[in-house]
Amino acid sequence: MGKRFDHLINPSEDRILQALADMHRAMLPSSLISKLGQHYSTVLYRFGVSSPQEKVVAIMRDDGALIGGTFLSFNPANLSRRLALREHH
Repeated sequence: MGKRFDHLINPSEDRILQALADMHRAMLPSSLISKLGQHYSTVLYRFGVSSPQEKVVAIMRDDGALIGGTFLSFNPANLSRRLALREHH
C-alpha cells in the first residue's frame, strides 16, 4: 500500500466527492444520509466542500485511490436546513 496523505477537496473534484459519498453509504448503511440515497449523499459532500462552515477531507493513497475521509461541520445544528436552502436557490 502506498503512503497516505490528507487531501482537502475543492468542488471541482467530483470523482472524489462521489467516492466519498459511496464510501459513506457502504460503511454507514443505517445512517440517515445513507437512507436518503446516492443523490442526497453526493449533494451533501458537494455542499461540504463549498461551505465555509464545513470541511471535507479525503485520505488517499499516492496512486489516487480513496481509503478514507471525513465530513466535519462547525455548525451541525442547522446543516440540513442550510443544505436544503442552498439546493432550492
